[in-house]
Parts: sequence; structure tokens; C-alpha cells
Amino acid sequence: MALRHKSAIKQHRQSLKHQAINQRNKSLMKTYIKKVREAIASGDHQAAIELLPKAIKAIAQTVA
Repeated sequence: MALRHKSAIKQHRQSLKHQAINQRNKSLMKTYIKKVREAIASGDHQAAIELLPKAIKAIAQTVA
């Protein structure tokens, strides 16, 4: 971590926040994709239809 410059300290603090947010979004995206695939594989198409918008939203948040 930077020790002397305010801007470097702020950037480090921001990078830690962004890293945590990105990790959460990535995990959520993987979870929803996994749930949709499991629903399709088990033949539960109604559950897949309900989960698909959530998976798409998670993907959009992750790539944004």
C-alpha cells in the first residue's frame, strides 16, 4: 500500500472496494448460470424461465 501520497492511498482504498464488488458480482453470476443450467438439465423449464432474467441481470452487472 502507498504510504505517502493521498491520491495513491485513495486509489488503493477504491481498488479494494471495486475488487470486493467485482468478486460478489462474479460469484452471483456463476451461481445463477449454474441454477439455470441445472433447471434445464432436470427438465424443470418453469424454474429455468424464472431464473433466466436473474441470470441475464447478473451477467449485465458483471460486464458493466
